Amino acid sequence: MAADNRGPRKTLLWLTGGVIAAGLLAVVLQPIVLYAGLRDTPTWLVPVHVVMVAAASAAVVRVRVRSATAGTSWTDSAILLCIVSLPAGWVGPVVLAGVFLGKLLNRVRPYRALYNASKDALSATAGLLVALYIELPHAPAAAVTQPHRLILVALTITVVEFAVGVPVIALAAKTPWYRVHRDDLDIKAAFFAGKLVVTVMTLLLFADDAKMLALVPPAALCVHMLVAGRLRARSDRVAWQRLARSTEHLGGADLTTVLTAAAGDAVSLFAADQAEVVVRDGPRGPLLVRGDIHGVVWSGDASLAPPAMPGGLMVSAPMVGDDGQLGEVRLHYGDTVSLSDRELLTLRTFASAVRTAARNASALAVADETARDARTHDPLTGLANRAGLQEHGERVLAVPGLVALITIDLDRVRQVNESLGHGAGDQVLVEVARRLTRVAGPDVLVARLHGDVFAVLLTDIASPRDAADRAAALLASLEPPVELGGVPVRIEATAGLAERSAEASPVTPAAASLAMLELLRRADVAMRQAKRGGPRVVRYEPARDPADVDALILGGELPRAIAKREFTVCFQPVVDLRSGMMVAAEALARWRHPVRGELDPRWFLQAVERSGLLASFDEAVLEQALAAQARWRAAGIDAPVAVNAAPRSLLDPEYPQRVRRALDQQNAAGEDLVVELTESLTLADLDLADRTLAELQAAGVRLALDDFGTRSSPLAMVTRLPSIDLKIDRSFVEAMATSAESRAVVRSTVELGRSLGRAVVAEGVEREDQRRMLIEMGCPLGQGHLFARPMPIDELMLMISPGVDGVVGRLARPIE
Repeated sequence: MAADNRGPRKTLLWLTGGVIAAGLLAVVLQPIVLYAGLRDTPTWLVPVHVVMVAAASAAVVRVRVRSATAGTSWTDSAILLCIVSLPAGWVGPVVLAGVFLGKLLNRVRPYRALYNASKDALSATAGLLVALYIELPHAPAAAVTQPHRLILVALTITVVEFAVGVPVIALAAKTPWYRVHRDDLDIKAAFFAGKLVVTVMTLLLFADDAKMLALVPPAALCVHMLVAGRLRARSDRVAWQRLARSTEHLGGADLTTVLTAAAGDAVSLFAADQAEVVVRDGPRGPLLVRGDIHGVVWSGDASLAPPAMPGGLMVSAPMVGDDGQLGEVRLHYGDTVSLSDRELLTLRTFASAVRTAARNASALAVADETARDARTHDPLTGLANRAGLQEHGERVLAVPGLVALITIDLDRVRQVNESLGHGAGDQVLVEVARRLTRVAGPDVLVARLHGDVFAVLLTDIASPRDAADRAAALLASLEPPVELGGVPVRIEATAGLAERSAEASPVTPAAASLAMLELLRRADVAMRQAKRGGPRVVRYEPARDPADVDALILGGELPRAIAKREFTVCFQPVVDLRSGMMVAAEALARWRHPVRGELDPRWFLQAVERSGLLASFDEAVLEQALAAQARWRAAGIDAPVAVNAAPRSLLDPEYPQRVRRALDQQNAAGEDLVVELTESLTLADLDLADRTLAELQAAGVRLALDDFGTRSSPLAMVTRLPSIDLKIDRSFVEAMATSAESRAVVRSTVELGRSLGRAVVAEGVEREDQRRMLIEMGCPLGQGHLFARPMPIDELMLMISPGVDGVVGRLARPIE
């Protein structure tokens, strides 16, 4: 550090020495070159001006810039008075002597006093030369009559003083030159104007009587006190404003981020050369962040940090609260400075704010870790849950090698719950988790997927046979009975095994989610086959997949179908039940198979999802759906189009980008599209699809929950998905005339939608009496054969334009 400071200090000495040499040279040359009138000068005039300059230079308004000090004094006004009232050869010597004397009276060290005197002598020489060049009258009364020349000389003095002094202050303070006087530039400009007015008034008085110079100090003192007060008020106001802004920056959720922001803000807020923030109890021990004007210079273990800048001054403030001292904020200055009472109070306030932010960040980190643990772990057994297995599996599948997934189903847990109570059933699950974890090994992930189903993900296996042997060993560990209150209970189990071969290429992060879901599906297929009888461990075989051989054949034809645009879209309108007007339309995909004819999604959607062509299928449907929406929009019908999104689409991070591209191609807004979540979407899927859904909603796309009421935990779905529309499943609409339970489901869904501000659509409206019953229940929207069957876009356009009774978009007569 000392070596780092030696270079700037040497440069500073050369710079100040050069100013001193130039100033002394100017003072020596002035009497020699400008000797006219020197001998005729009254003996009292020079001492009076020396005293005047000394008094003016002693009245300084100081502004600290880091460890350096910048000041504004009356010296330039005194110089201007000297130029118009003294012989030219006396100006430099008088200014040099007066400033040197004034600085010594202010207890400035001799070298610094000589530097200031030389700097002002240079500015006086520059002003004198300009005055001679523009022929400013050398008489106070005459000079006042030419204010433009007087102002030009005054500006010259001030500009040269800034030009000479600012680089020195910037180098001493290690701060950019343009920041030295930036914050107080307006007040300095006003001070300059005030000094100029006082100078002109002095010249007017001095024109008749030189003894009137005695009035200069009182007048200057009044303006000086005014400016000093304004600067102090400004400094206090700006300091508190900066403190408020700094505390706003401390809202990071990460402790290191908070401390980094605090260190940077402290350097700026307190004009320090360096600032440190130390926390005694960081996540991994004492933590220190050190910064300067260039940014962070250290962040890490406080015991390993290099020493702070040597010499100068260190000021610290403890971060103290009710729970003791958390750490401290330290300020380092390269030279001895004096902090004001206001700065010390601001420092203590800042340290308290940093402590609060650091405590909040630590608490948030703990809360985030707890929330993440709760999201990825089963609270009963402590094992990973489905979300935890999914995350771990995605990382595993991104690495080449043989991977095996074993799913295990317990057979007698339900009987235990029914006979001995759920507490006994929980004991069984905890014991099973303990045995599986012990046999699987320390580096193997064991998960509880749901209820009585567990999973084990193996990566340290040599062959498929090895995976089968490990699965058998896991089942064998469950054979000994579990003691429940002295009662031995035997638990039977079956297992399914699915593998990713060692020859398979590792998947990309974008495809890892889908690959893990497919591996889990295959293990689940094998486990269900084991439950039907036969071996207790069943290995997945594609030929026995319940997606059946016919679906596999269709899957092989998918690339051709997409390439030849065999997938088309039909549209079924959504209608305002009272007015009969079309308010939306649902896009329903169809496959026009060259041999089998038109197929609806029940026949091919699963094959599409497993084929790897789901993205291309989604793009084809979106393109046709939004093109159709553009046609009825052009006809004057402002209604969105709805498309169904499979769970795997929502798990694909690229899906929102495909939606935005399709919207842009048709010049459509996000509000022109509704994405319907199908009935196969689960809460576990939502855990993984949150980001996709958030991006869709951020683009303005509306969401709808299809077949509401048929899935598990429908209310949990609604609370997880803000601003989502509800579509009542057709089974409830069909049965509501004869089933009180169905009517209750419809009515409660309508009330739920109204209370939450969600749109509610009744599906399967096929009769007029159903329409009227739904209106009586308050349901606003309906969809079904009563209004229109699914049809191609050309047929739909013929139906809605001109529409019923010649009204464009009306599909049924209104009901009053």
